[in-house]
Amino acid sequence: SNSASGSVTNTAVGTSTTPDPTPTNTVTVVVPVASVADLTVTMVASNGNTGTAGGTISYTVTLVNLGPSTAQNVTLTDILSAGLSLVSSSGNNGTVTGAAVGGTVGATTTSLALGQTLTLIVNATVSNSASGSVTNTAAGTSTTPDNTPSNTVTVVTPVASVADLTLTKVASSSSVTAGGTVSYTVTLVNLG
Repeated sequence: SNSASGSVTNTAVGTSTTPDPTPTNTVTVVVPVASVADLTVTMVASNGNTGTAGGTISYTVTLVNLGPSTAQNVTLTDILSAGLSLVSSSGNNGTVTGAAVGGTVGATTTSLALGQTLTLIVNATVSNSASGSVTNTAAGTSTTPDNTPSNTVTVVTPVASVADLTLTKVASSSSVTAGGTVSYTVTLVNLG
């Protein structure tokens, strides 16, 4: 079983119809069993390679148990960097934790069998003032030992500033006499 722990005992007995001067032909072997679960974490951003200041990015964070044992007390934690604000989060397996607004969310489950996944969908808004890049980091942990314990992934997304400008120009009069004066009101609005 992939969730066995403690030890496994195996006993073999040898017998014969021919008399045996040493009749104790029994051997018992006790083998300790240790649980090990190799967890791996991946993350995909919905926007591809670039985020937009004021826009939303949806991250899909997936933790997979590669086994061989069942992972116990599994936690998947997502930490948003400065420039990102949590809008919402949801998961496929276990309990999603974290504030509705903020920067850190997680998902937990008491056990994750071989091949099972714990997925966290994180929707975040990029700050209007964000520039350069924003970072999202996720880490997976379990109380079951992991021979490759570096279960952390980071996605760095460059941020582009985008402006939707609209320009209007209105004359002070609908008609003008030759040699007369007309004034214009020009308005430039940034719609974001």
